[in-house]
Amino acid sequence: MNCNNNLTMWTVFTVALIPLLAIFVAWLQHRRTVYHSIVEFLSQGNTDDEKNRRKDVYKEFEESDCKLTGDGITRLEVKGNLGKIVSFYDCWAIMVKRNYLPLKTFRGINGITAVRMFFILLPYIQQRREQDAYININENIKICIPAKSYAADFEYLVKKILQ
Repeated sequence: MNCNNNLTMWTVFTVALIPLLAIFVAWLQHRRTVYHSIVEFLSQGNTDDEKNRRKDVYKEFEESDCKLTGDGITRLEVKGNLGKIVSFYDCWAIMVKRNYLPLKTFRGINGITAVRMFFILLPYIQQRREQDAYININENIKICIPAKSYAADFEYLVKKILQ
């Protein structure tokens, strides 16, 4: 009889321990995912292409008396810099929203760069928000995508950094 009680006790203990181990493993996996997201963000932001895009924007901004407008936007758009920079930060803002990338990644120089870039690109972002985008599916089907939310996630990220 005593052996049966010990067996039952071990069974209950094991059954209680398995969900706890599963929760612990899930937590470790989440931490690992967050770590990889940080590494990915830092490595993508430090590629030569990204650095050159930011340099072009900073140069154009400084040469135009610290106001990015008209011709400056056009020159940078031709190179494709503006949309790619906005998309870069938009993507990482979504990661912050979904808790895959901790906001603390943007403490320090990364946050300063994101905020500075947002305010430099704000005239471009506002200009894009005024224009709806049209995508041609084929010659008969054309879809309109309202642009009111262009760079909304980037803006969300900047607001979170500034809090």
